[in-house]
Amino acid sequence: MSDLTKSISADYGVLNDSGAFSLRGTFLIDSNQILRHISINDTNVGRNMDEYLRLVDAFNFSAEHGENCPAKWKSKGDPTITGNHSDNKTKEYFSKHLKA
Repeated sequence: MSDLTKSISADYGVLNDSGAFSLRGTFLIDSNQILRHISINDTNVGRNMDEYLRLVDAFNFSAEHGENCPAKWKSKGDPTITGNHSDNKTKEYFSKHLKA
């Protein structure tokens, strides 16, 4: 996408203070126009597109199945948890995947 007038950069808060350039902003917006993720990097650090694709997959999976995708979730078939931390499925996940 091109932003020659820098109006999109200003609207999304990634235009630097002098207005000379934009920081590297990535915004994941779902089909209901809800902002699901924001990532803003300084210009000297690139973005990780594999991570953004993982996030899109996780948001879609969660919306479709009503499950939560933990930090190390990568794709369908990986363990998920519920939103209830006292739920047996979630307790089992934490006991297997989180070490004290």
